[in-house]
Amino acid sequence: EVYRLVAAHEESLMVPLMDFLASRRVRIVGSTSSSRAVRAPTVAFTSDRIEPARVVEALAGAGIGVGHGDFYARRLTDAIGLPGGVVRLSMVHYNTADEVARALTVVDRLL
Repeated sequence: EVYRLVAAHEESLMVPLMDFLASRRVRIVGSTSSSRAVRAPTVAFTSDRIEPARVVEALAGAGIGVGHGDFYARRLTDAIGLPGGVVRLSMVHYNTADEVARALTVVDRLL
């Protein structure tokens, strides 16, 4: 029961995040689905218009925990044409809808 509730909450956070990213000019690495059955509640993305480090700086300034880089997969990020790495954003059981909204506002302003 608890697992089902946590999974439902995480998916409810991922839906607006994935919908937003899909509607912008960003490259999502991996599946674009927000379904918990398809992906973990983490998304990696990048934009030709702004460096991952700048996205992370702005999100961190808004109180959103986020990371950027190659996450120990340098050969992979190079091979798929992302030598600058990606922004990695997770929305898990302890996150809130307000945090998703704040993240989307920040990324929207940057893009």
